Amino acid sequence: MGLGRLSRDQELNVLRSVGVSGTRIVLIVLTVAIPVGIVSGILSSYVRPWAYAESYILDAQAEAELNTNRFQAGRFYGSERTGRIVYVRSKNDTDKQMEDVFHYIRKPDSSEIVIAKQARQIQAMTPEQRPHIQLSDGFIYQLTNTATIDDVIQFEHMTYFIDSDYVLNYRRRAALPELFGNRINLVI
Repeated sequence: MGLGRLSRDQELNVLRSVGVSGTRIVLIVLTVAIPVGIVSGILSSYVRPWAYAESYILDAQAEAELNTNRFQAGRFYGSERTGRIVYVRSKNDTDKQMEDVFHYIRKPDSSEIVIAKQARQIQAMTPEQRPHIQLSDGFIYQLTNTATIDDVIQFEHMTYFIDSDYVLNYRRRAALPELFGNRINLVI
């Protein structure tokens, strides 16, 4: 690229006219290009796959965590990857209380909509417990693609746990170095 730019701007002709040989120009460009290429290759081969793997693990854990702190009232939150959409009309950050909660999840053969008047995040007190959300006064709509009648469930109180297998089954393709044209899939 550097030699092409020098040639296009006629700077190579000026360098040759003052006595600089073409071999010397190429050697100067190569003394910069070779170390940069080696460092770039090492980073691409070792650091990039490691960074992608760590990034994907953090993404999976963040997606699987049951954390309502990141939700703001009056906004939709969705993930195309998981097929989830969450909406909270109002929220009190001090006591983790939420009002008018909407949760939609797309599954391969069905969809599920959970609507609740109130929700509250409950933190785990011991390592054996999992954090969960306590929902109150709501409905669950289970919509299937194959059935002619969909299910509607009304509840007064419901405890919602996120699927703990999500992190274990999380798959993502890391951009590992290509060997002979094949990509390696990294399963996390």
